[in-house]
Order: sequence, then structure tokens, then C-alpha cells
Amino acid sequence: MQRSYLLRVNDSFSFADKVSIYCLHFFTHILTLLKPTGTAHRRPSRHGRHVNILPTLSSPQISSKGRMEWEVCPDSVLVIRKLHYDTVGPFVELAEWLLKEKNMFVFVEEKTLTDDDISSSEHSEKFEEIKSELKVFQGMTGFEKISEKIDFVVCLGGDGTLLYASSLFPSCIPPVMSFNLGSLGFLTPFDFTEFKEHIEDVIQGNMKVLLRSRLHAELITPGSDTPDVSNTALNEIVVDRGSHHYLSNLELYVNDNLVTQVQADGIIIATPTGSTAYSLSAGAGMVHPAVPAILITPICPHSLSFRPIVVPSTSVIKIKVVPEARKHAVVSFDGRLGPELQKSQDLIIKASEHSLPTVSRMDHDWFNTLQDLLAWNTRVKQKALTNNNKPPTKL
Repeated sequence: MQRSYLLRVNDSFSFADKVSIYCLHFFTHILTLLKPTGTAHRRPSRHGRHVNILPTLSSPQISSKGRMEWEVCPDSVLVIRKLHYDTVGPFVELAEWLLKEKNMFVFVEEKTLTDDDISSSEHSEKFEEIKSELKVFQGMTGFEKISEKIDFVVCLGGDGTLLYASSLFPSCIPPVMSFNLGSLGFLTPFDFTEFKEHIEDVIQGNMKVLLRSRLHAELITPGSDTPDVSNTALNEIVVDRGSHHYLSNLELYVNDNLVTQVQADGIIIATPTGSTAYSLSAGAGMVHPAVPAILITPICPHSLSFRPIVVPSTSVIKIKVVPEARKHAVVSFDGRLGPELQKSQDLIIKASEHSLPTVSRMDHDWFNTLQDLLAWNTRVKQKALTNNNKPPTKL
């Protein structure tokens, strides 16, 4: 009998989050239909699978935070690692455990299989033993071209590895679990020394999920039916002067209303997740990732009064190069250099309909991360008053 695929979504979810959750359900259901055939089948075929993301009982009012609930136990995982010798040992250990102990289908990028870091490491022999069992992830550019089935993603690296994983899925993306093998680890909360316990918790659904909003941008030439460039960012989209020594001269619109003319090195359009990245360095405040908002931060403005602002996540932002500007501008997405913004083009930015579901630790939250990694509000504590140090009396 055909299994029902109704997704239980609480009314406290915002519209954008509902779209992301339904899209995530559709993603996993469609991919099941494309399951590879042949000797790789080690389990009987199933009618389908999906993951429910339900509001937590402790905080049902927060629309972007929830808990995982698998209808069917996941059996396919994409492992993305930073190409560096520090990740070789953890990657080989993780892949071997997933293949042999958990009997899962393990997908990796093709460059992982040919990386010199592995072939020249002490783990090369063990890697050769499992290499033939690994499947190559071909990527996806839309539902029409989905070629592989991924239940969840595991990242081995730093924050940049998670940003890279996000870029591989411009639309729907499975839940992502990140292990900190990088420098800061602001977005990678898990310690690899306990990877078996953490992944077991994911498989059992004993994890929180935070739906991190992303930005979708289109570079449009007025009068054209299709955008010249389309891209997605998890942290921020930056428009700046690039290698030119002239100031950026831009017009900033919010919902087609001209807000201001930007004369600065550039401007940052950031998500709440990106508020603790480049935007923070440029002087903006920090915003909790569960807050539906978009941050607008100038970079070195030639003005004493141009301060960062926060607008609703429903806002549509447009950036143009003014006609009298001396040079064009350059656009980048999460630090990846993008196209030039010409005077004849408009850059349209809005919140993406497809959030990034990140797996979070039950015992850790955003404020812990601020204090542990950024040393937020850390200072020597004021001493208490003693009998020999009484406050002055009124005269």
C-alpha cells in the first residue's frame, strides 16, 4: 500500500519556513525514486522517506527552530570535507564507519576521491579499501536534474565548509551536520571525537534543527526576461569597488523606495547568520539566527551618519550603480567572487524560499557560541563592596 507523505507543519512556522520544509520533503521523496540500481542495493526498496521538522516543545513560538523526525531511517549521506591533511583521518574513519557499521550509502565529491592529501597520507591504504564503495555526488541544479539521493549532509571542516555545502544546493537542501575541524567553528558545533554518538542522534531524530535563512540574488538587465546571474548566499552578498581605487557609488532601494545613495567601499546585505561574519567586522550588530530579518551594512562609508540598518525578511532590496559613478561595482556571494554590476543592470536581493536546515546540539545555543568563540562581553568582574570599601554617604 502506498505510504502517505503528509507533512505535519505547525501554524507557528512562517510562510518561508513552511515552503522550505515542504520543499525538503519533496526533495527526499523525489530522490528516492531515483535510487541507483544494481549490486549497490543492500536494503529492500522503500516507498519513500522524508524528515519532519517540528517546533520544539520548549520554544514553539520560534518558527525557525524545531526537532527532527524521520519517517523512515535514513540510509544515504553526503560527506563534504575541507581538502586539507587535517581532515583526511577523520574522513576515512567516518566513511568506513558509515559503510561498514551503519550500512549506509556514502556520497562524496569527485575531487575527494582524487585529492593528493589522501594519497600521500598514512590513511591511504585504508582509504583504498573503501574507495570502490563510495559514490560520486554529481550535484543538482533543480528537480529535473537530480541524479542522486541524499538524506543528510555531514561537513568536515570549518565555517567555510558549511558555506560551500550551502552553495551546492541553491534550492532545497537536506539537513546539514557540521563537525569542527577548522579554525573558529562558529557554525560547526560538533566535536569529531564523539562523531558516532552525534550521528546516531541524527539518525534517531534526537537533534534540534535550525532553519537558517539564505539570500537569493538576481542580476537583471531591465527589459530582459531572464536574469543574467542568479545565486544564493548563507552569510552575505557584498557589492563593493573591487580592485578599483574609486569609491563605490550605489543607489539602495528597499521595496522600490530609494533609501539612500551609498558612497563607500561597498555595502553588505547579510542574513542573521551572517551578522556575526563580515557584517560584524564592518560595525553592525549581531542578530539571532531565528530572527526573520535582513541586515544592510555599509563598508567604510564616507559619512559620519551612515549606520547599519535592519529590515524585515520580506523586503526586496535593489542595488544600482549610479550613472555618474566612475566605475562599475563587483558582487560576491559568501566570499566567492561573482560578476560585475554594470550601470545598465539591477541587483535584486531577497530572502530565499529555501532555508538551510542545520543540525544543532541540544545543550548549546547561540549565546553560548558568542561567549565561547567571540568572547562576547568578557571582562574582569567588578569587585564586591567590603566593610573597608563602603559607598560614600550623602552630604
